[in-house]
Amino acid sequence: MSVVLLPITSADLWSLPEEDTLERWLIEGELRERPVSLRSPAHCKAVASQPTTLCNWCRSQPRPWNEVLSTDIDFRLRRNPDTNVAVDVAVARADQVMGLTPNTRFIEGAPLLAVEVFSASDVPEDVHEKIGSYLQHGTSMVWIVDPFDQTVKVYQPDVEPVMFSRYKESLGDPVLQGFRCGVADLFFE
Repeated sequence: MSVVLLPITSADLWSLPEEDTLERWLIEGELRERPVSLRSPAHCKAVASQPTTLCNWCRSQPRPWNEVLSTDIDFRLRRNPDTNVAVDVAVARADQVMGLTPNTRFIEGAPLLAVEVFSASDVPEDVHEKIGSYLQHGTSMVWIVDPFDQTVKVYQPDVEPVMFSRYKESLGDPVLQGFRCGVADLFFE
């Protein structure tokens, strides 16, 4: 991973030329870059299963509904200095998605839930830095989904992380009130 020392803004980040071989994000105004993660079938299946399960829960709640977003949606967690991250899957609050247009580049603020799915080439330090950024800037819950071990590690502010194996159920309380799901159901097995 390369680090550019000059503080940059979200606009600077988005003005960089598109680079299919790099992932980019900002942490406290510092550019992070690394080669695009290797996407295995296990990773893709795990990413694909999350939105369905979460959408069903969102639609069971009173309106206005929170929205499930996937495929590396960008969230600007902070301004001055900017912190932007791309999330594999997220639950955005209803007030965050009201008025979004087809050309919207990012969601302002922290998601209610951020889901990161490990890929074979992920760098643990990068993942832990993102977890810290999510929690520091208002994300209520982070799931780290490991499709290889079929586990989910749940992080919340000021709470020790909890590991759920494929034989456990329920990952969402108290943040996703009433959300119940077997961990194995998150892996399309």
